[in-house]
Amino acid sequence: MVVAAFLLIHLGLTTKRVQEVGLLVTVGLFGFAVDTLQPSAGLYAFAHASVPWLCPPWMVALWMLFASTLHGSMAWLAGRYRLAAALAALCGPVSYVAGARLGAIELSSYPLVSVAGIGTVWALVVPALLVIRDALCTPTAGVQLRSAGVF
Repeated sequence: MVVAAFLLIHLGLTTKRVQEVGLLVTVGLFGFAVDTLQPSAGLYAFAHASVPWLCPPWMVALWMLFASTLHGSMAWLAGRYRLAAALAALCGPVSYVAGARLGAIELSSYPLVSVAGIGTVWALVVPALLVIRDALCTPTAGVQLRSAGVF
């Protein structure tokens, strides 16, 4: 519910909603595929799920939330694909380890293999998301606060 509310606020603040909705949905579907393939490869399993390798809806919502950062806090990575890959390889696994500690996922019986695999995947995913962002959106498609005294 919190993610849905945030995404609605995000869309309310953007000047190019159609492009931004397209990006959010595309990244949500992309994330569904990524987070179905990783558990299928044995890197982790979704805890308390009837199908532990199938990406659950709450994870797709998190992917869409992540997509909402592509024009804002991650805009500085435009064209810096190697840097994006390096940062993603380091930072991506941290969120999955945190998820494991919270009980949302279960890492494989070889946690270092899980972390290395997740890092490798994220090193590919984040640059790909930047390419997807650039393909789907004009440079000004992100959140641009209106001048009606929002801040």
